[in-house]
Amino acid sequence: MSAKQDRDDNQMQLSLNETQECEEAKTQNLSAESLAIDVEPSMPLIEKQGYLNGPQCEQTMEQLELFQDNGKFDQHKRLVTLQLKRCENRKITNMALRRETKLHGAQCEQVLKQLEVLQIKGKLDENENLFSLYSRLCREGENADMEISLIIEQAVSFMYHKEFKKSKVFLTSVIQLGNYCQLRNAAILIARARFLLVENNTHMYERDKKIQALLKCLEHSEDLLKHHNSPEDWAELCYNYGLAWLAVMSTIPDDDRSAQARKHARENARCYFERAIAFCKKDPRLRVQVKKLTYCNLGAAAVLLDCTSTAARTEQKHITPEDIKDAQGHLDFVERVLGDCLPLGSRMHLFKTRSDQYYRQGFYLLAKETAENALHIATSNGFKTELVTLQERIDFLNRLYEEKIRLTTDNDADNSYSDNDASSEASGSETTAKPVSSL
Repeated sequence: MSAKQDRDDNQMQLSLNETQECEEAKTQNLSAESLAIDVEPSMPLIEKQGYLNGPQCEQTMEQLELFQDNGKFDQHKRLVTLQLKRCENRKITNMALRRETKLHGAQCEQVLKQLEVLQIKGKLDENENLFSLYSRLCREGENADMEISLIIEQAVSFMYHKEFKKSKVFLTSVIQLGNYCQLRNAAILIARARFLLVENNTHMYERDKKIQALLKCLEHSEDLLKHHNSPEDWAELCYNYGLAWLAVMSTIPDDDRSAQARKHARENARCYFERAIAFCKKDPRLRVQVKKLTYCNLGAAAVLLDCTSTAARTEQKHITPEDIKDAQGHLDFVERVLGDCLPLGSRMHLFKTRSDQYYRQGFYLLAKETAENALHIATSNGFKTELVTLQERIDFLNRLYEEKIRLTTDNDADNSYSDNDASSEASGSETTAKPVSSL
């Protein structure tokens, strides 16, 4: 067992070293890149076109985000389905044209066949017919951007329902078939699918052995977004880089042997969250600023508090006063500046991270009560992905609080015994001394 553990640790260390070497140059330039965000680019940036740059897109995305962030997942799914149905109905008159048009090659046909098999086997519901949808989109281009955006939104909804495998199917379909659809913003939409796939996979793997694949996926997204003027997507990309490096941190043992690798992952995570915050501030839309600034600040606070996973959280370690102060600053910004606008989902995550702050400060009862507030929101609004971990956190904090009470009671009892012993000794001394004093 010990030999196997050593082999696993050595393999993990080699993997992390490879990742570190690949990222070293990028890491050294992160701070410089963050400062250069506001510098005028040497060539004009590519603007979003058509649907993605129009009021209909903004109105639809705002409504879907409102449902999603407030736990109204059924309404979210119904709106996505309704919008996709409307797109399909508008094109019924073009059926003959679609039959005559050939698809774009054998690879496209192969992916469509895989989707058809999933449909036949019942892996996808009737109203989730990706085979039919892509068969149409690969033959025509009208409203393709809108429909691909809705497919991505549906994948996000599946993540909230813990249907990670189905979410992966939807996101992978965009990555594999996006270039065969007549998209005006293909690079942006495929990049979104890629970095959301990373977020989906960090949920699926508790001990992520595919971290290099996740980082590679994000690098592909970064290549796609180059020269595009989309602060929202750049912020999301950097945020998911931060999440990926948090996943790296959670796999590294917190000991002297791995201290350098853990420090490297920690610095990367923090730098990416800080970059994401900078990009958020460049987007003029309130909905983007509120949501993205919330999650990026919470991510930065989690790094500083070293509460990147359940295992890391249970390690009672010393967090420097400076790190606690910086983490509290991120949380105070979310609560005081964005607080009135926070939807339920964001408020739940704020309670979670604030609970971590109180825990690191040794305020176990306050940490427990704050985590209970988060659990109440999660339970009442269907945030299923949070229920188990929140309950585990509450139980852990309750044990710490009870242990603290027990130790305090024992210390009080010991002090009481000591006081009684001292009083007895003093009384005896007085009795012995009285005859002497009377002389």
